[in-house]
Parts: sequence; structure tokens; C-alpha cells
Amino acid sequence: MAEQSQTHSLPQQNLQLKGNIYFNKVEDGVYFQGANGGFVLKGQQIYPIVAKIVAFIDAGVSLQDIHQKLPEKVRPLFHSLLTQWQQHQMLMPRQSDSKVPESWWNCAEFVDFYQYLREASSDFEQRFSAWQQQRILLIGNGPSLISALHGLAISGLSTLTVTVLNDRDTATAVEAIIADYQQQLPGWQCQLQVVDKLSDEHDVNDQQVLFCSTDLPYRKQQWFGPATVTAVAGGVQGRAVVSPVTSISQCDHMAMLQQIRPAADSAVQMPDAAWSVLGSVAALNLVKAFFALELNSLRNYVYQVSPYLELSRHPLLPLLTTAASGVEQNGQLSTAPLAFESEFELPEERDMLLYEQVKLALFPYFDPLLGCFDETAGRQIKQVPFFHARLDVSALPAAQSAATLMAVALSADGAGLRVLSKAIQWRMAAAAEVAAEALTVAFDVNTWRQQAFARYWLNDVQRCRALHSLSVPLAQVVDEEVQLLWQFLTTTGIALQQFTLYWDEQGYCFVCGLQISPQQTLHAVSYSPLEALRQCLGEAYLQQQFGDSHELSMSVASWVDSLPAANVAVDEQGERWRQLTRQEPPSLPPLHEQYFDTALLSMGVYAGTVDVVTEALEVV
Repeated sequence: MAEQSQTHSLPQQNLQLKGNIYFNKVEDGVYFQGANGGFVLKGQQIYPIVAKIVAFIDAGVSLQDIHQKLPEKVRPLFHSLLTQWQQHQMLMPRQSDSKVPESWWNCAEFVDFYQYLREASSDFEQRFSAWQQQRILLIGNGPSLISALHGLAISGLSTLTVTVLNDRDTATAVEAIIADYQQQLPGWQCQLQVVDKLSDEHDVNDQQVLFCSTDLPYRKQQWFGPATVTAVAGGVQGRAVVSPVTSISQCDHMAMLQQIRPAADSAVQMPDAAWSVLGSVAALNLVKAFFALELNSLRNYVYQVSPYLELSRHPLLPLLTTAASGVEQNGQLSTAPLAFESEFELPEERDMLLYEQVKLALFPYFDPLLGCFDETAGRQIKQVPFFHARLDVSALPAAQSAATLMAVALSADGAGLRVLSKAIQWRMAAAAEVAAEALTVAFDVNTWRQQAFARYWLNDVQRCRALHSLSVPLAQVVDEEVQLLWQFLTTTGIALQQFTLYWDEQGYCFVCGLQISPQQTLHAVSYSPLEALRQCLGEAYLQQQFGDSHELSMSVASWVDSLPAANVAVDEQGERWRQLTRQEPPSLPPLHEQYFDTALLSMGVYAGTVDVVTEALEVV
């Protein structure tokens, strides 16, 4: 009833149709399309009536006058049309001149921008009044600052402060621009300051700060006093970029500065036109964020301008927080999901492999500007007789050297998942400054818990020393991947006949020890004895096949020295091995779960550590 009353009250409201609405005749009625979607108003031979209604509205006739002049039998159609327009955000209030000085309507640039905001914003009246009173500091130098000044001057602000940093040419240009806009927009106030540098004592009381410069202070935490930088635009690492607007994002300019990749060709010069485009984008993004326009295209995105004036956007992840909350609440993981617009078309003719699903979720990590994973070199590796995957992984900041990680499996899906797991583990460990072997990465929560608890089990020296051990002939292992890897290693001259298996009584933890030379023994831990063996053989294969180009990811863990001496007993027929591989993983005790990256959690990737809630776990 309330909805029906609201529908019938629409003609009494001072509304008009937005200027960006398209409509046309279709087979079953009239189709309307706007910025927020479209609809079909169904009805036979209604197009002439609808077209006449739209013409009246465009001519300035009020909805109430149109309603009164329509025949009684046409009014239900009119109400239905108004309802659909309202639901699809195609209506807006008629222009109120009281919000803007009369003389400002003579400035064509202001009028165009004002009309754009009115038509695009769903609550323009309230937001524009608030925007007029915003205190904004524009700070920096060069063409990007000058361009941003133009954009903010015509946005409807009543006042603006500009601080030019150590650049007399920019200051002179800004003075002329201010004088020009004060003539076109009488009453508009703009204060200009020129300083040699910003100090911690620099007093900033503005609500928003936009920093624009051709050379951004790379990796510097603060540029001035207590001010909060809303966005930055400028040059860093040979790139011209605009940071996300902090008021709507989970990432700030510091996350951008630390994760941006250096330009491949630093010799390419950025023309002034590119810096000007950059400043315009920065100012526009600031306005869009305030008016809540196209938030999905702005939130957590960095915009880049190329030397050829090409504009691109790139997803930005927050800097790693090692204190991420990992305790479950009512069975649900507490995460703060990052929403990025999908940029890929999914295959329709088949189901996606798990690796494809994970990689799709992790697409920000592969971004060419801000991503930490680079698979370019991996595409050149031959995939016979195994499938290989390679990732070059950058540390933070991105300017530091990268690690090369590889994986092998019998399928592309398996190799891809393994190398992703290694890459995430390596990067989390580097950022958190912890040992990589202490972290666990998996792509479903149950597997992650089992694997993380197996690693936790080895944290205690007494538990390590209490492990059972047995030598198992490789010939007794019935597994295609194990047998193929073993055969390859044999052809390289490594005389492998058996491996050592360690396990606890309950079956929480399995460790595989594989001696590939008198000087080197590889160890791997897993909740599955077979998976531990595959890890060992896979790393031995990669080391033999790729040598120095593969960074050995199985560093010597602290628990290795605590393992019991290998039992001389040999499982000649493989009976004990088969028993252990067939048993189901035991139920885990209550766990405290610490996830090292909540952004990964929102993508279905689990990375972190566990320990028991109580220390009542008995050592067997």
C-alpha cells in the first residue's frame, strides 16, 4: 500500500527525465536504457503516447500538468512509466538555481560538469550542497597539478587551497588560472601558497588532500604534518599513476607506492599531455568518489596514463597485515572481501578447473602494473613429459628482486595449484618476516587445516622425537606420478631405491625424507604420506631439470634436526605404507586459526598457521 501511495505521489514531485536516457520502439512495447540498466514498458501501440510524454517533459512541462492533461484511461500507463523510471534511477529533480550563483551559469565548463553530476548522481541535491562546502587542498607542481586545478575549479567548490612546491613556473600558471576562474565564477575563492618544501610543522586542516606531482616521494610515509592524503597522482618508478581515493577504498597511496612495478623502459619520456590527463583523472576521481559515482570502477583501483595517452586501471591489494583475524565466528570466517569488477569471459562449453578458478580469483596478483606474480617466463617452458608451472614472485616493495618458483605435476591443473601455493607461501613469509616452512597455503579450508596442523605438530621437539620411522622401497609405491618422477631421477644418475617415512601414532603428521646425494636430503611434511613423497620427488626433479633457474622452495626446517634416527627396519612388501595411505585423516582438536592475509581469504585462498586452543593435546 505504501509503495502504491508513493507511485501515485510521483506526479506531484518536481522531477524530470535525465538527459542520458535512450528509448525506442520494440516489438512488445517501448525500451528504455539508462546508466543503471534498462527495461521494456510493455504494451501494444503505446510508443506514440510515450514519445509525447517524453517530449512534454523535455519541454519543461511538470509531471503534474502532464498527469492532469492525460485522458483517464492513459493515466495507469503514465503511473507505470513513472514507477519504472524511478526504479531504474532515470528521474532527477528539476534544476534549482538557488544552489549556484546566477553568474556561474555563464561559464560553459561549469554548466557541463554540473549537468553531468546532476544526471549521474542519485542524491545530487544533498551531495552537491555538501560538496560546495568541502575544504580541499591541492598540492604539488607541474602539469598534473595545473590540470587538477581546472577540474576542481569547475566542480562547484566554493573555496580551494593550492600549495605549489618549489616551482615558480607552476605558481605563475596557477595565479593566471585562479584569476581567470574568479572572473568566470564570481565569488569563487582560491588561496595560493608557494613553499620550498613541506615540513612536519606544515599546518593542514583541509578535509581532503590531493597531491599531484611529476615526481612522487617514493615510499615516504608522510609528506606533511597530520594531514590525511585522499589521493596522489604523479610519477613513480617510471609510471604515471593515480592512487585510489582513500575515502572509498581499503587501499591508500602507500600500498600503491610499495607494490608498483618499475617500468620496463625507463628511457621513455612522459609528455606534458600525459601529466595533464593524469591530473584530470585525479580530480575527476575525487569528485566521483564524493558523489558516489561508478564506485565499483574506482574502489581499490589505480589509474595509469601511458606516454601515448592510453588510460588503464589496475586492481590494488592492501599491504599485508600479519595480525589478520582468523578465529571462526559461528562457523563463518570473518573477512573483509575486496570486490573487483570481473574482466574475463568464462568458458561456456566446459566447467572450469580448480586452478582456473583460483587464478581467476587471484587476478589482481597477476596485474602487469601492481601484481606480484609474473608468469611470462613460465609460458616458454616445455610441458613434456610433465606439466610445469613457473612464477616470478616480487617482494615488497616491488622494486626488490624476485624469486623464481616452479612446480611439476601430471596435469596443468596440478602444477598450477602447486606453484600458486608456493608463491603465496613465499610472499607471505617474506612480508611477515617468518620462515616459509611455518606457513601453510591451500585452496579449501579443510585441507588447509589438516596441512597446517601437520606443520604445527612438528613445532614440539618431543613430538618430533616420538615419531615412528620406516624405510619404504619406491618400487612398492603404486602411484603414476611417483613412478615417473623416480624413473626420471634414475636416468640422471641419482641412485634412489627407498625413502624414509616418519609419522605420529594418530596420523596427524607425515614426513618424507629423500636422500638425493650424500650431502643433501630433502624433507617434506603433509597430512598425507603420498603427498609428502610427491613433494620430495617433485623438488628433486625440478632441481635436476632446471638447476639454478629454480629456487629450491624446500629450505631446511628447524624441526629436521629433531627427527628420530632413521629406523633400520624396511617395509619390504610395502604393507605398512599401504595401510598408512588408506587411512582417513583423523579429526582435529579445536584450533586457533591465524590467517596472514584477509584479502586472500575473500578470494578462497587460505594462508597462515594454526595452534590448538588448549595445550591439553597429549604427546604420544
